[in-house]
Amino acid sequence: MRYYLSCSSIFDNIDRKYDIPLFVSAVKRGGGAYVRKSRAFGWNNQPCVVTWRGTLTINKKIDSELCKLPQFKKWGPIIHEKDW
Repeated sequence: MRYYLSCSSIFDNIDRKYDIPLFVSAVKRGGGAYVRKSRAFGWNNQPCVVTWRGTLTINKKIDSELCKLPQFKKWGPIIHEKDW
Protein backbone atom coordinates (compact mmCIF):
# COMPACT_ATOMS: atom_id res chain seq x y z
CA MET A 1 0.00 0.00 0.00
CA ARG A 2 1.02 3.60 -0.58
CA TYR A 3 0.41 6.30 2.01
CA TYR A 4 0.80 10.05 2.21
CA LEU A 5 1.32 12.69 4.87
CA SER A 6 -1.57 15.13 4.65
CA CYS A 7 -0.87 18.81 4.08
CA SER A 8 -3.56 19.95 6.51
CA SER A 9 -4.42 23.39 7.81
CA ILE A 10 -1.90 23.09 10.66
CA PHE A 11 0.69 24.11 8.06
CA ASP A 12 -1.11 27.41 7.37
CA ASN A 13 0.86 28.91 10.26
CA ILE A 14 4.19 30.34 9.08
CA ASP A 15 5.96 28.68 12.02
CA ARG A 16 4.90 25.21 10.87
CA LYS A 17 5.60 24.83 7.18
CA TYR A 18 5.25 21.55 5.29
CA ASP A 19 8.98 20.77 5.20
CA ILE A 20 9.30 18.05 2.54
CA PRO A 21 13.02 17.21 3.03
CA LEU A 22 12.54 16.93 6.80
CA PHE A 23 9.45 14.73 6.44
CA VAL A 24 11.11 12.53 3.79
CA SER A 25 14.03 11.83 6.13
CA ALA A 26 11.65 11.02 9.03
CA VAL A 27 9.62 8.64 6.85
CA LYS A 28 12.82 6.91 5.70
CA ARG A 29 14.01 6.58 9.32
CA GLY A 30 10.65 4.98 10.13
CA GLY A 31 11.09 2.38 7.39
CA GLY A 32 9.05 3.80 4.50
CA ALA A 33 10.05 2.56 1.05
CA TYR A 34 9.96 4.42 -2.27
CA VAL A 35 9.58 7.75 -0.49
CA ARG A 36 8.90 10.67 -2.84
CA LYS A 37 6.86 13.81 -3.25
CA SER A 38 3.68 13.92 -5.29
CA ARG A 39 0.95 16.45 -5.91
CA ALA A 40 -1.96 15.84 -3.54
CA PHE A 41 -4.69 13.85 -5.28
CA GLY A 42 -2.62 13.95 -8.48
CA TRP A 43 -3.90 17.46 -9.26
CA ASN A 44 -1.53 20.18 -10.46
CA ASN A 45 -3.25 22.87 -8.39
CA GLN A 46 -2.67 21.01 -5.09
CA PRO A 47 0.42 21.22 -2.84
CA CYS A 48 3.14 18.59 -2.88
CA VAL A 49 2.92 15.89 -0.22
CA VAL A 50 5.26 13.12 0.91
CA THR A 51 4.23 9.62 -0.25
CA TRP A 52 5.69 6.19 0.52
CA ARG A 53 5.07 2.46 0.42
CA GLY A 54 4.57 0.73 3.75
CA THR A 55 2.45 -1.41 6.03
CA LEU A 56 0.46 -0.61 9.16
CA THR A 57 3.38 -1.75 11.32
CA ILE A 58 5.81 0.48 9.42
CA ASN A 59 3.34 3.37 9.61
CA LYS A 60 3.35 3.12 13.42
CA LYS A 61 7.14 3.55 13.33
CA ILE A 62 6.83 6.42 10.86
CA ASP A 63 4.19 8.05 13.07
CA SER A 64 6.51 7.90 16.08
CA GLU A 65 9.38 9.39 14.03
CA LEU A 66 7.15 12.22 12.78
CA CYS A 67 5.86 12.92 16.30
CA LYS A 68 9.41 13.80 17.32
CA LEU A 69 9.36 16.77 14.93
CA PRO A 70 8.28 20.20 16.21
CA GLN A 71 5.52 20.50 13.57
CA PHE A 72 3.67 17.56 15.13
CA LYS A 73 4.29 18.08 18.86
CA LYS A 74 0.75 19.31 19.50
CA TRP A 75 -1.53 17.59 16.97
CA GLY A 76 0.43 14.69 15.49
CA PRO A 77 0.76 13.73 11.83
CA ILE A 78 -2.19 12.84 9.60
CA ILE A 79 -1.39 9.77 7.50
CA HIS A 80 -3.81 8.59 4.83
CA GLU A 81 -3.86 5.69 2.41
CA LYS A 82 -3.08 6.98 -1.06
CA ASP A 83 -6.13 6.12 -3.15
CA TRP A 84 -5.47 8.37 -6.12
